[in-house]
Amino acid sequence: MATTHPFARRLNATCIAGLLSMTSAGAFASGFALIEQSVSSMGTAYAGAGSASEDASYVFFNPASMSELEGTQMSAGVHVVLPSSEFKGACTYNPANLLVLAAGPPAPGDPCAPGNDGGDGGVTGVVPHFTYVSPVNEKWDFGFGVNAPFGLST
Repeated sequence: MATTHPFARRLNATCIAGLLSMTSAGAFASGFALIEQSVSSMGTAYAGAGSASEDASYVFFNPASMSELEGTQMSAGVHVVLPSSEFKGACTYNPANLLVLAAGPPAPGDPCAPGNDGGDGGVTGVVPHFTYVSPVNEKWDFGFGVNAPFGLST
């Protein structure tokens, strides 16, 4: 049985850990974030919004894009988000009987308590945005923006 040098074992472990870390997928933890910040880029599904500079609203995606804009520009808009969800339950069990729930779901044929369909889970939201960009001189631009990147209630 051959013994391995401690440095070789450490190098192997480091290489394996490095290879495993490259296989993980990126996590995008922006569950409540709204990308609806530009009416003009919405038409292209926000493709290239971080590198384009068509109007002042692109400053939300990339503030450096204001250096590419010509003259003074203003962009304003409102998006209305109309989410909707529907739930149709065949049967709602009585949560007051905790012993039955702790034992698992009721067997087929057990009586169900009266329930409802849960209503509509969507709440209408308004997402406003306003951006103003103006050149100060050849090297400097001034920009001001008001937006709601997390504008809906949860």
